[in-house]
Amino acid sequence: KLQFLYLIAVSAASPQMLGAAAFMGALGVAAGVHVRAGVPYGAAQDCGACPSCTCFDLYEGGGGAETKAVLFLHGGLWYSGTRGVGDALCRELVAGHRVACASADYVFSQDLGGCCTNSTCPATAARQADEVVSAYAAVKARMPHVRDVYIAGHSAGGHLALLLSVSWARRARGLPVPAGFIGVEGIYDAAMWSDYDARRFGGAFACVTQQAFGPEASRLSPAALVATRPPLAPTFVIHSPQDTYVQAAQAREMHDGARQWGGGHAIDVEGRCAAGEHDATLQGASAVKLAACLAEFMA
Repeated sequence: KLQFLYLIAVSAASPQMLGAAAFMGALGVAAGVHVRAGVPYGAAQDCGACPSCTCFDLYEGGGGAETKAVLFLHGGLWYSGTRGVGDALCRELVAGHRVACASADYVFSQDLGGCCTNSTCPATAARQADEVVSAYAAVKARMPHVRDVYIAGHSAGGHLALLLSVSWARRARGLPVPAGFIGVEGIYDAAMWSDYDARRFGGAFACVTQQAFGPEASRLSPAALVATRPPLAPTFVIHSPQDTYVQAAQAREMHDGARQWGGGHAIDVEGRCAAGEHDATLQGASAVKLAACLAEFMA
């Protein structure tokens, strides 16, 4: 009887409802996702000892079948966060769409010399963008069978991804341009974000924003830069209608700037690709939808 009830429960589910990784798990079958945790892409280091480091977790299906990969960057306002938040999305990309994934950490702004009170402190987001370039090179080197690598990020990670879409040539030291750049709940205009922070949060994040941008907010805002320079590859900005931590106007401004240069740029702010509050967009059913939209964009 218990086995019969189990079969009923599983048959009522579907890959569309649960996501491929969760559905295969419900069947008791391995989804074929192989994870290499804590791979350093910078100097030799203990990737299990700190989140503020240059490491990523690599997700593959095994056998070198994937021809596309996503380098995913976590959020955390440039001063916090962990690569672990990309786990559900990366597993779904591999199990459901045969897209490899690397979920990366990067060094936090305060550990790169950022500060709140001195306008001469460095703009650490620029250093973080350079680290992402190194992570991209490491992904390309570790997966030579992958033809196209996309850079994607959530929140502050989305900022870094889209910043590279308009500054790749000067940062990448001759590396090939990524196949595309994807932002989820991203911050693309530092001035707009600071104004929203002041109004909604009483300036609670003014310090960490200063740590990231220093005196160079406009030079490090991809929504400002895209007005005068085209993205080097297609962009896709996604924003959940339920997100109240970052305003959807960030995605709209970034997309409006990108599309003036021609086609290939996409946006979703209607909830087709992400749902829920800011951090929830990377979890559960939203991660399933997000993976499907990314795969569609990469097709």
